[in-house]
Amino acid sequence: MGNCFKRPSSSSSASSPSPSPSPSQHTELSATTSHTHLNSSSFSNLMTDSIFSKFYDSIKTPTTSTTPKNTNCNHSPDICEHSFIINGPSACSNFPSSKYTHQQMIPLGKIQEGKFLNDDDRFEKQHAFYHYTWQANFLAPVHDQLRLSNSRVLDIGCSTGEWVLDVARKFPWTNVWGIDSSSVFPNSTPLNATFLHWNILDGLPIVENIFNLVHARCLSSSFTETEWEKQVIKEMVRVTKPGGWISLMEVDGVYLNEGPVTAKLTGGMRSLLLEKQIIPVILPLQQRLLKSFPQLTDIQTYEKFPPLGSRAGRAGVIASNEFEKTFYDLSKDLATFLKITEEEYQLLVKKSLKEFNEYKTCARHTRILARKKQMDVNIEGDDKGCSRI
Repeated sequence: MGNCFKRPSSSSSASSPSPSPSPSQHTELSATTSHTHLNSSSFSNLMTDSIFSKFYDSIKTPTTSTTPKNTNCNHSPDICEHSFIINGPSACSNFPSSKYTHQQMIPLGKIQEGKFLNDDDRFEKQHAFYHYTWQANFLAPVHDQLRLSNSRVLDIGCSTGEWVLDVARKFPWTNVWGIDSSSVFPNSTPLNATFLHWNILDGLPIVENIFNLVHARCLSSSFTETEWEKQVIKEMVRVTKPGGWISLMEVDGVYLNEGPVTAKLTGGMRSLLLEKQIIPVILPLQQRLLKSFPQLTDIQTYEKFPPLGSRAGRAGVIASNEFEKTFYDLSKDLATFLKITEEEYQLLVKKSLKEFNEYKTCARHTRILARKKQMDVNIEGDDKGCSRI
């Protein structure tokens, strides 16, 4: 382990720490372990002392792509039907340029159709669905960098680690780190995958400028607008190395072609989140924040509108199940907010699912990329100062 991590300052230590998981959930770092889990206390010994915007009406209707539609596109029409790319390079209007999509997609046929049996099964299906929708784990053009032995990737809010594990297996020479404030990490991982129990709001215990790719997915409801502005994006920029990329992917609160019941549920969800100072349509905020950093350039935005319901085949069923699970999880809070009983609320969810095929409802997925500018000076955290993790 190289000199790549910093010890939290006294002010950071004084803040309320994340609860430490039990010893059985974590294994100390060693050369022989098949997987590495680190919490804040065990990790501290390895550190050095160095240191909404309102959602806009235009997104309710798919905008035209900046690239003419390629009639030769042979991607699945179930996924491509409402897919668009804005402010970014593309080979066709349905999917990003082929130079971003060389990774083999996960066949949805291998995923059992039907209800989610448990949260682990749910997250596995989520990951497969997102990969299938975008035909890649990430769109940033860092594939050549990740084939080098000193390359590093960080996933913020990694949850059960599906994305981390997938990237680690596809790029065995890259060291892939997952960080999350809850320790729900996998028990078995590749040697080049590491998980850290940590809250980004406490400041990442990592020196600046060391990651080729800093990735985050589905975190819009995890942070308030102030936290995004003051801490989250700032920390992501700080630890990205010059020439490296930041990648943010979200499934926001916008649904196209909603039926009346679906519109009541999603509108209630957006209003409830706003009451909690959480931005339900995060893309405008992320765009504004990334553009506010002078060291970032090549900011690119992508949107996709995958359909829900059985009309879209297995992918649509998985998307519908995720919608159902998400809104059932909100039963108590959202029923109270809508001033109805939980039984009435659950009936609304069931009615909403039946609307998807009739109204051809689609969700909205977004990705935004930004590259950190190259710097001529030698910076702390450069490869010369950090051995391979």
